[in-house]
Amino acid sequence: MDIESLHGEHGKALFGYLVAQTGNHAAAQDIFQETFLRLQRYGESYSGSGSEKNYLFQTARNIFRDWLRRRKTEGQEMLEVVSANGDPAVTAQRESLRATVAACVHSLPPEQREVLLLREYENLKVRQIAEHLSIPEGTVKTRLRRGLQALKAKLHGAGILERL
Repeated sequence: MDIESLHGEHGKALFGYLVAQTGNHAAAQDIFQETFLRLQRYGESYSGSGSEKNYLFQTARNIFRDWLRRRKTEGQEMLEVVSANGDPAVTAQRESLRATVAACVHSLPPEQREVLLLREYENLKVRQIAEHLSIPEGTVKTRLRRGLQALKAKLHGAGILERL
């Protein structure tokens, strides 16, 4: 397993996935780095079955789940608002909107959230998501449909759809 080529080919997509999952840039960086450290340490355990990309994402997903368990036990908030440059009023409004949308996404059941993020942030097709998660395509479609319906309801309830 060539870790450098994995980083070059899939690093950007993996980092985007982690930022979307955590809602926290710093945590995503930590998980991203830990993923590649684990691959460096334990990469020889990769059996060669399945794609290396799936192995990379599965490793990151496992580390994310560990991080999530630690966060819950420590009682820390799941979302942090990162301020951006620009007009303070526009920045505040944009960050408020981003935080609300992120909170709605993060409030989805984990199975629906994961499929939705893979579809929307990674631009994976249903077949690719099914392979990636080792679940049937029908399950992916169901989770995606239910996730989108739930997200739409949450955004509507938060008044987001009316603002757009």
